[in-house]
Amino acid sequence: MKTKMSVALLTLLIAAGCSENDQINLPEAPVNAVPINLGQQVKAVSRAVAADGVNVSATLLMCDGSGSEADWSKFVKVEKNAIDESNQLTSRASISAASFTVAATPANDISLNQLLYYSLSDGVKSFIAAVSPAGKVADSGASVNFNQEDGTQDVMWASTVSVGSAKDETNADGTAKYNLAFTHKTTQLNFAVGLTRVQGGGEWQNKKVALKSIAVQKASVPQAINVANGDITWSTPVTFKVPGISEAAIAATATEVGEAFMINPYTEVILDVVITVDGAEKIFNNVRVTTDGEDAGAKIDLAREEGKSHKITLTIQEPANADTAVTIKTTATVKPWQQGASGSADL
Repeated sequence: MKTKMSVALLTLLIAAGCSENDQINLPEAPVNAVPINLGQQVKAVSRAVAADGVNVSATLLMCDGSGSEADWSKFVKVEKNAIDESNQLTSRASISAASFTVAATPANDISLNQLLYYSLSDGVKSFIAAVSPAGKVADSGASVNFNQEDGTQDVMWASTVSVGSAKDETNADGTAKYNLAFTHKTTQLNFAVGLTRVQGGGEWQNKKVALKSIAVQKASVPQAINVANGDITWSTPVTFKVPGISEAAIAATATEVGEAFMINPYTEVILDVVITVDGAEKIFNNVRVTTDGEDAGAKIDLAREEGKSHKITLTIQEPANADTAVTIKTTATVKPWQQGASGSADL
């Protein structure tokens, strides 16, 4: 039996993958346990990664405690609820995958693959945190690992919420609902490219100018997240190509290219850009992206900020053609490797 929970979505959700607890055939609800009711909300940003109607996912983790603060160091991964023949809950799951359909308004329902229940013991309170998209919960420790590392995942974290105990009146009668507020843990880069040609004709006159690739230096993607504090384990920084770029002609008006690219926050954006002119590559390395500073006319480095979406517009300038100048033409040869002297050593 699947249980539906109300979801209030603002915007920016990401299509999801699967987790290890994607079971379909669920047991009947036990008669001796109270399920936890949750809502879900996402902090809005300026650009949406997933449009209305897209199915998304999350992984929920639950731990117990006796005080007002969760102690995630005591979290134990339990994948399934155990219900005996008399319909009694004998063991509680501590994780569950969930799915829901993106909508700004009205609120949509969220479907849990597996209900999470309050403890059967008196004085025990429950705490829940969540990660989106769904991932694999580590066998030890309260962390979730991601198996997709291409910069297209909008990794979000919902910090710990105390959901009380089964003895709380509003929990017992099913009227309480606890909100999981997700925040974005990456920065989002979006690109647009335009071509400014020389009036009257430049070096690229009557030639096709196309974008081949954009790569971001010092880029990392999330590999895992600690649900206790939202700390991300990032991949080793590399020069990472923006996905989804096809070699299409660059228009005069800046046009969006590639997919939304979600990577680590950083103090600057440095790009390597490759274009082609009638098929011949032209490479622009170490292109520094700037933005307006506080002083009029001043430019400063564009910082990649957590939870913010940045639109970066690249303008390609066609070189002027010097009519009266003589161009220098070059060719290239490579001298073959020559065999050097051999050596030996005695140890």
